Amino acid sequence: MIDFIFGDAGSGKSTYIYKWITQEAESHPDRSYFLFVPEQHTLKAQRELIRYSSRNGMLNLDVLSFQLLAYRVMDELGIEKPVMLDEVSKSILIRKAVIEAADELEVYKRKINSAGFVNQIKSLISELYQYDVDIDRLKEAGRESGVPLLSAKINDVYTIYKHFRDKLTERAVIPEETAYLLLSYISASALLNDAVVVFDSYTGFTPIQIKIIEHIMTKAARVRFSVTIPREAGPYRSNNDISDLYWMSRETVSALCKAGERNSVKN
Repeated sequence: MIDFIFGDAGSGKSTYIYKWITQEAESHPDRSYFLFVPEQHTLKAQRELIRYSSRNGMLNLDVLSFQLLAYRVMDELGIEKPVMLDEVSKSILIRKAVIEAADELEVYKRKINSAGFVNQIKSLISELYQYDVDIDRLKEAGRESGVPLLSAKINDVYTIYKHFRDKLTERAVIPEETAYLLLSYISASALLNDAVVVFDSYTGFTPIQIKIIEHIMTKAARVRFSVTIPREAGPYRSNNDISDLYWMSRETVSALCKAGERNSVKN
């Protein structure tokens, strides 16, 4: 079962969730409860749950992010965790990939030594991972563009991306790959079986995160999502106007409802 907690920014959604989940966890000690928040909010969420708990903490209630879930699943399954490269190491690998790919580049060949070029490529690679853009699909997009300059740029990005991917190993990964590792292992995990899961403080979910959430939906007894949109604004209403204040929230609700339908999970 999935359901939503709607409300505008600052309307008290998180406070409601902290109170609700701590009360539920205290009332049902035999069931596991998980609060998912973005990585940067995990410590704050843990403090808030302790503050709202009458017992100053519970064994059946935990705070997770997608990255923390990946580590928990690997621990559960006895899988050795790979070395996680930090941002500096990632930048060094990208710089090496750019230098190696220089002779194959068309548009960006003269820009590889420009200030900020590596950081721009690093941000672009992060987006490619987060939005589940396969390297072969990127190459295909370059062929299908129909605009010579755009095709050349996409091909240059593909070339750099391929050189970068070739430098990664199973023993050393970048943070963006954590979601892919989780996706490959989560079906074998029993961590979330019959649990109650709540997602809070997310502005939206990337395609790879939606795939993970689909697995969670099929395992958990109940999944709740807080979404920043007032109920009176029509969260289930379709709206293609991206200038609308709540466009992203409606897109998130639509994506989650479709994910539930694909897995026969009731809303």
